[in-house]
Amino acid sequence: MTIESHYPGDDYAIVRYSESRPPRTGDVWVGAGRPNKNVTSSAPDPLVGFTVSRSGATTGVSNGVIQAINHAVQYKDENIVSGMVRTTACAEPGDSGGPFCLGSWAVGLLSGGSDDCTSGGLTFFQPLKEVLAGYGVTVY
Repeated sequence: MTIESHYPGDDYAIVRYSESRPPRTGDVWVGAGRPNKNVTSSAPDPLVGFTVSRSGATTGVSNGVIQAINHAVQYKDENIVSGMVRTTACAEPGDSGGPFCLGSWAVGLLSGGSDDCTSGGLTFFQPLKEVLAGYGVTVY
């Protein structure tokens, strides 16, 4: 169940975990898509040139390089999201909300992108540090 969401300006939400059992160590979920069993914590701020990996429900895993930080994106609905990180990892509809990782560190949540995984494209992610601070939560 979605508890709260932020859009436009930012692009993230928090949901209440409602499984019958609590998450176990190794059952780490960050964003939508697939469990990311290698995520151990959140990372410090991402930097230009870092290679990141993205996981999404539609396309699985894609790798890319961070090209810009603190980037503003105007989406087709005319809304602007600021403070985004631009990468060369591909994504397609349905991947949104999935995690961006740097090794075993979670660094962000996929907001959107352009093109597709056949032709390449750009993706934009919301830095996780801001999301965690906004809700007072941690990755475990």
